[in-house]
Amino acid sequence: MAVVSKIPVCARIGLISGFFAALLCSAYGQQPFLSTTGTPLPVAVVAGLAPSLMGGIVAALVFAVVAALMHVVLFRYPAAPIVWIGIITAIPVGLVAGFLAFNLGPPWLAALAGGLAGFVIGWLVCWIFCRKGRYLGKAELVHG
Repeated sequence: MAVVSKIPVCARIGLISGFFAALLCSAYGQQPFLSTTGTPLPVAVVAGLAPSLMGGIVAALVFAVVAALMHVVLFRYPAAPIVWIGIITAIPVGLVAGFLAFNLGPPWLAALAGGLAGFVIGWLVCWIFCRKGRYLGKAELVHG
């Protein structure tokens, strides 16, 4: 528990939402190369990428809110700021996770890359919004 509490909340939420969003989009998504149907490749890529990006955003939002509520219950953080940080983190994480799920082949690879990207994006969101005097106001709410 001590190692987990050293990681910022935003990074943990990004890791969880990125991992599961990329896993779901990759497992249920379309493959990137659709040019065998006779459709020009740019049109085929956009037609396959758009649902993957939207699915990534929706899945990341769902998992980010669930992860934020788990942090509220388990670590007794205030609900509103943590859920808002989860939503702010989930939108770029969902875009990246959907893109990775569309372009990477196996679901396990997309999930690992989505989790890593979610961790980095979550850490950046925490660095931007959660410093002292910004957004949450108190650094100890985010950093444990």
